[in-house]
Amino acid sequence: MASTALLDSIRPIDVELAVVPVPAVPKRRRREWLYLVAAVVVFVGGPGYLVENEAQANTRFEQAHGALTRTERDLAIARSDLAAMRGGLSLIDRQVHQSATDWATDTTQLHQIESALTQAQANVSTQGSDIAALQSCLGGVEQALNALSVGDQQTAVGALTKVSSSCQGAVKANG
Repeated sequence: MASTALLDSIRPIDVELAVVPVPAVPKRRRREWLYLVAAVVVFVGGPGYLVENEAQANTRFEQAHGALTRTERDLAIARSDLAAMRGGLSLIDRQVHQSATDWATDTTQLHQIESALTQAQANVSTQGSDIAALQSCLGGVEQALNALSVGDQQTAVGALTKVSSSCQGAVKANG
């Protein structure tokens, strides 16, 4: 109970809390602080951003350099293949030119052979006619000789007269 008496004896103190005004920071000073904070952010964050950007740029450069190296290698292979193809085409071109020349020569020889064959066929035909004329002449001479062997001169002259044109043609053909 003594504690209640003690509590009863305490009187509230009337204290007025005074609000102490905080001096206002001028707008100019706030701007300076903002500029200072911005500068600190730029100087602290800027190099980090630049390092990150530089790392990305290096990665892209290495990728581009690798692609360029591969492209140069592929280009060298393509140039080598092209040179080989040109050599092959040059060889084929020479072969085609030689074949065309050979074909022209063969064609000329074929025309000469065709001409000779045509002439030979004409000669065979002429010789066939000459042989037919000689056979006719020979047949008449045989008949005349047979008639003379039995003493029939009139039949012999008739047989020679029948074949005289054939004999004269054979003589002209053979000289």
